Amino acid sequence: MKLISNEVMVSTTNGLILTNRRVRHSIKSKGCLHTTSLLLENIQSVSTKYTSKIGFLIVGLLVSIVATVGLLNEEESSLIGVIVGVLLIVFYYITREHQIIIASSSGKIVIQLVGDNKKNISDYIDLLEETICKRKSELATEVYSNR
Repeated sequence: MKLISNEVMVSTTNGLILTNRRVRHSIKSKGCLHTTSLLLENIQSVSTKYTSKIGFLIVGLLVSIVATVGLLNEEESSLIGVIVGVLLIVFYYITREHQIIIASSSGKIVIQLVGDNKKNISDYIDLLEETICKRKSELATEVYSNR
């Protein structure tokens, strides 16, 4: 990414570039490159979204418990139940999603996060909001100094 005049890099992570003037996200998927760039002064909201399919965990635990009881009673077919239960529990962990959504009136950036903990996400949002506030303050100062 080529920086514009007086632009300084603040952070780069997860394909997301944050400068003192804009935020840009680039993602490659299936031979395509999608890039979205938003000026900080146009950003209206920053949000996080966490989704999980808790049903897989509940059913997996129940199936595993019932199948384990069956194994203790020496029922050979219960081994399949334990395997299915464990697979459902693993599927629950695989299907969890964390997202950061940065929105403006002209578009939005949705970042899919894998393996990031809640503290890292919160720290990044704090950094982004701080950078947005600094930019808006700079713009306000420029407007008043030009009067």
